[in-house]
Amino acid sequence: MTWKNIFFSAKGRIRRSDFWVAWLLIWVLSAVLSLFGVIGDLAAILLAYPQACLFSKRLHDLGRSGWFAALVFGLALVGGVTAGFLEPLRQAGAGGPVLLAGSATVVVCMIAAVVLFFRTGLARGQGEANAYGPPPAAVFRNGPAGEAA
Repeated sequence: MTWKNIFFSAKGRIRRSDFWVAWLLIWVLSAVLSLFGVIGDLAAILLAYPQACLFSKRLHDLGRSGWFAALVFGLALVGGVTAGFLEPLRQAGAGGPVLLAGSATVVVCMIAAVVLFFRTGLARGQGEANAYGPPPAAVFRNGPAGEAA
């Protein structure tokens, strides 16, 4: 699998260990971009596509549709947007049921997204071929093609 396929194609499967290495690379790049203020933050948004492709391949290794990635990203988006709308209310000193319900929504969405993300990232892939292809070969290091790592 080439670098282009790892980050820019949602087809195929990826091993657990390779998923975490690639995710760490994206995370580091995102952190570096965030040092450049708003321009860096806008550039970091472009990393959503490689993240979705990588997560989709990890889901494929588990025998699931890559479209389940939309659930995780959707939950995080709902939580983030809700938090953004609540911030002016919080700064204004507003309270009450709207702030409480909104805060609960943020917490529930973010916890659900994190749990689903780690569950997918830590689960053992299918050792045999599935609808998304044969067991993935190691990408970042030499090793057996099976999901031993």
